[in-house]
Amino acid sequence: AGGAAAAAAEEVGADIAAELQAEVETLREQLEGSDKERLRLVAKLNEEERKVEDMQFKFEEQLITAGDSSGVGDTAAVERLENELLAAREELATSQELRDHLEQRNETLADEVEKLKTEPAQPTSAPDSGELEAQIEQLQAQCSESLAACEALRSQ
Repeated sequence: AGGAAAAAAEEVGADIAAELQAEVETLREQLEGSDKERLRLVAKLNEEERKVEDMQFKFEEQLITAGDSSGVGDTAAVERLENELLAAREELATSQELRDHLEQRNETLADEVEKLKTEPAQPTSAPDSGELEAQIEQLQAQCSESLAACEALRSQ
């Protein structure tokens, strides 16, 4: 009976190890996807920063032009450029916040993957399957949040 129990425990441990390995692989793929998305967002952020610099240059150029002339139309152009510059700065700040959030989420996911990779499967003291399910659901929720944030940024 003891041998059968040990074999059953070993089989349960092997099943848990296989599930964990599959989950690690899934998380690794999600992490790679998040890394690619982060790189895309960094490129977009750099582009937005360039746009803000361009707007600021145009604004300063208009100020110089407006200072050289006393036309009423110049004031409206300056106000329009100020509004464009403000909108560009707000968009840049939003992009930076989202990038920071995604980088933090990537770090969390990478840590979880490493933790799962380095934890040995121990059939005699295997974690409760409910606990594993809860951890898996939590990680999946985190991945979903990251993907939703990426989609939100894409739609901007």
